[in-house]
Amino acid sequence: MQFKIQKASDIRPGPFTLSLFPCYLLPFTQLNPSLPVTVEGKGKGSAFAVIDYGEEYNLIWVVALDNNGEIWCSPNPKVRMRCNWTMGRKAPVANAAE
Repeated sequence: MQFKIQKASDIRPGPFTLSLFPCYLLPFTQLNPSLPVTVEGKGKGSAFAVIDYGEEYNLIWVVALDNNGEIWCSPNPKVRMRCNWTMGRKAPVANAAE
C-alpha cells in the first residue's frame, strides 16, 4: 500500500493515522505521582493522567476510583482535588441554599 500526500490538508485522521503520521499523537499526559481527587457522581479516586484536546474543550481526567477500581474519563468541571490540611486545602463547605 502506498500513500501519496500532496498537501497537509489531504491528511485525514483515521485508524492508521497514528502509525503513519506521529504528529497526530493524542495530548495525553501521565501524572506521576497520581493526584487524589473526587469525581462528582462517582466518588473518590486517583487521577493518573490528563487528556488535553485544546482550548475549546475541557481537560479530561483519567481517574481510577477507590471503591471499585473502575477507570473513568471525567471532564474538568466534575473533578475536584481532595482536602489536604498540610497544603491548606480545606474540605468544601456544603452550600446553605441546597
